[in-house]
Amino acid sequence: MNEMKITELLLELGFNPAHNGFSYIRRALSLMLDSPDVFSNVSKRLYPAVADQYETSPENVERAIRFAIGKAAQAGNFKKYFNRVPPNKQFLVTVSEIVKFVPLRPVVAEERIEEDGWSSGSSLDPGAAGKF
Repeated sequence: MNEMKITELLLELGFNPAHNGFSYIRRALSLMLDSPDVFSNVSKRLYPAVADQYETSPENVERAIRFAIGKAAQAGNFKKYFNRVPPNKQFLVTVSEIVKFVPLRPVVAEERIEEDGWSSGSSLDPGAAGKF
């Protein structure tokens, strides 16, 4: 269930699934939600855990997440939840809280399909969470 909510929220925010950072963010958020202690030190615990799964370095994970956040901030509905482009740690904490506390709205199939195959409409209730 969390994986679906994470994916829906990232797509809503304008993340491109083709970027490695998209997958790294999804995995990092899943780890944070399953084991909150992994987030106690992002550089020494979270990034290495994600890097191990994708056979890359923690530095590449950090860089790809930062890149994906920057691109989503330029292209998507980022301003719905963020006033500015946050650092990686702040972004991950905020999105994990949104995933935990904002209910997923059922999406009708017709709402999901547009020219590019993805809905630009909200899959989450924007009134349930403020900007962070």
